[in-house]
Amino acid sequence: MLLLKFGIILEKKEGGKMNDDKLFFGIDFDGTLCENDFPNIGEPNWVIINYVKKLKECGHYIGLWTCREGKILDEAVEKETPRYLPRETCAV
Repeated sequence: MLLLKFGIILEKKEGGKMNDDKLFFGIDFDGTLCENDFPNIGEPNWVIINYVKKLKECGHYIGLWTCREGKILDEAVEKETPRYLPRETCAV
């Protein structure tokens, strides 16, 4: 199953290490976790951020989905994302 809503990819894994009742959510950075201001970082989107926190609390797997690379990726992952979500919440 693959579902895209609000820039969030929901994918149910078959088999593997993930529990069958848990989903993997790939959360886009620009335009989803924050307003789209690429290559700058836009204002946080608290509706999505709070939703992602609830998904993690429910035991789902969260990954940061972005096309950023190099210095602008480092800035997003190391400086900005932890302001919104605990580091252990998102895998990159």
